[in-house]
Amino acid sequence: MTLRWVYSGNVGTTVKIELLKNNNVLQTIANSANIGSGGSGSFNWTVPVEPLGKDYLVRITSNSNPTINDTPNGQFWILGNGILVDYPNWPVVLQKGAQSSIAWYSYGNLSFERVDLYRNGTFFRTLISSVAPVTGYNTRRWLTPTDVPDDSNYTIAVTSTGNIVQSDQSDSPFSLRSTGLTLLSPNGGEGWRPGSPQLIRWSTFNDVGSTATLELLKGNALDSVISVRVGIYPNSFTWNIPPQQAAGNDYRIRIRGEQFSNLDDVSDQPFSIGAFDQLIVNPTTGNGTGRIF
Repeated sequence: MTLRWVYSGNVGTTVKIELLKNNNVLQTIANSANIGSGGSGSFNWTVPVEPLGKDYLVRITSNSNPTINDTPNGQFWILGNGILVDYPNWPVVLQKGAQSSIAWYSYGNLSFERVDLYRNGTFFRTLISSVAPVTGYNTRRWLTPTDVPDDSNYTIAVTSTGNIVQSDQSDSPFSLRSTGLTLLSPNGGEGWRPGSPQLIRWSTFNDVGSTATLELLKGNALDSVISVRVGIYPNSFTWNIPPQQAAGNDYRIRIRGEQFSNLDDVSDQPFSIGAFDQLIVNPTTGNGTGRIF
């Protein structure tokens, strides 16, 4: 696998490259890799076969100035021997009694697999008692149940019936609801400029009321209220981002129904606000900035 990055300014001649799992350093890929030339660099990396997981990041850091560092916006997976649930795997809202899907990866010594539904971390019911997997990506259609409580703490578990150690469960709980309000964009990885108009979009099912509040979150805290009494239909709102909005890569949008307090949704992953086509050098201190991709 080739890791690539771009840089600008006085960032030194070498970088340290680290593999992170769950935001903790798992291993150092390279202590002193060449920064590259002409504003870009790369490093050929042999991906480890273990441990299997979905929460990996790579971090690159200037050796001459460790305050200059970056990680990609999204996590990646390392697939070895085992099972990894792919969907539902984040806080999506599913309509009860509607067609959906369950998807997962299977690798290694395969045997029949079982698919279970959990609620609040406790086994709730078996959805598929036995399925013959294929190596790689597996998917099954699923008619979501109507005889379950509205809740936002459901997960899916897929387990090998021949080796129960080979099992995986949704990373984050999802919702089963009779009514739903789901944010579609921004939903993670976007880069928006201050001062630009951007479209916030969402979807609904059944009666969710007539108006909603849109909020900007930075990290997990409220940054600002974008607008109140926004018409639910036609499922979108044009947000003119304030020109003075601070740059950052940890923003999310939250939409909240105003007639039903239990209806809300948040961007699945962070998005960025800033002038991302420019890598700025501070001419006073000589510091540089960089991004990897």
